Amino acid sequence: MNRMIGPPDNLLGEIYSKLIALPCSFREKIEEECAWSTPTFYRKQRLISGLSNTEKEKIAEIFEDVIKSIAGDCDKYRRPKR
Repeated sequence: MNRMIGPPDNLLGEIYSKLIALPCSFREKIEEECAWSTPTFYRKQRLISGLSNTEKEKIAEIFEDVIKSIAGDCDKYRRPKR
């Protein structure tokens, strides 16, 4: 779901839209990689302890990937150095 907030070519709107989409992107990637349904994701999210070490490692890896994908867009928004 990549819905743009604001007019096209609006830097603030584009960045804000990407940030708003982060939780959904993260959840969808977890569901896909861990073969979880949405209810399973939210159930496991509420558990105090209930994730295996493998699941914890996978979640940390996915988190890093999602953050890196957003961080990789930073150069697109910066002016080229002279």
